[in-house]
Amino acid sequence: MIKATILICEVLCFVLALMIAIRLLKPQRKSVSCLVLCISAFALLSHQTMQVVPLLHDEISLTALDQKNEESKGAEVDLNHIRVDNRLITAFNIKEGSWYSVSGRYSWRPAEDTRWDGSASDSITLRVPVGWERTIHFHSNPWRGYVQISDPNHHKEILDTYSEEAGIVTYAIGKSDQWKLLLNGALQILIYTLSLSLLTFMFIFVTHHSKEGGE
Repeated sequence: MIKATILICEVLCFVLALMIAIRLLKPQRKSVSCLVLCISAFALLSHQTMQVVPLLHDEISLTALDQKNEESKGAEVDLNHIRVDNRLITAFNIKEGSWYSVSGRYSWRPAEDTRWDGSASDSITLRVPVGWERTIHFHSNPWRGYVQISDPNHHKEILDTYSEEAGIVTYAIGKSDQWKLLLNGALQILIYTLSLSLLTFMFIFVTHHSKEGGE
C-alpha cells in the first residue's frame, strides 16, 4: 500500500510538472515531445535522488564471538554488503565500534592476529536504511567463525559464516516498523516533489529567458 501510494504520487507530480511546463512555455506541437522527454528525465533524476538521500534508519548490532565450529580454521568475520529493497549498500553507516577494511569488506579479526593493530571492537552498530526487504551478507570461507546479529526488534541470532569454499552467507533482517515505513514514504514523496519542482522551474526559467533573448 505504501509503495503504491508513493508511485501514484510520483505519477501525479510528473503530470502536474508537465502541465505547468506546457502552460508556461506554450511550446509548438513539434516541441511537445522534447518537453515530455525533458520532464521525464527530471522525474527519473528526482526518483534516484529520493532513493539515495539518507532518511530514516534502523540499528543492527553485530558481535564477533571469537568462536568457530570444529571444521573452521579461524574465527574471522567479514561483512560483505547489505541489500535494502534490492539496493546494494557497501558504504556502511557505523554508529558505534569499528572493524578493519580488508579486501573491500568490513572485517573483524582476533586481537592476537599480528597482521592487525588489535583496535577492532568485538561489536559494531550499523545504521541500516528503513525498508521492506533487507538482508545482510557475510563473506564465507574456511577461516570464518560465528557472529551474533541483534536486529531492530532486539532478536538475537548466531550465524556461522564458515564454508568449505569462498561464498556468501545471507541473513534476513526483516522489514521496518509500519510507522517508520509510513514516515519514510512521506519523506520520500517530499524529496521527489521538491527535486522535480526545482528542476522543472529551472528548466522553465532558462527556456523562457532563452526565448526572450532570441527575439
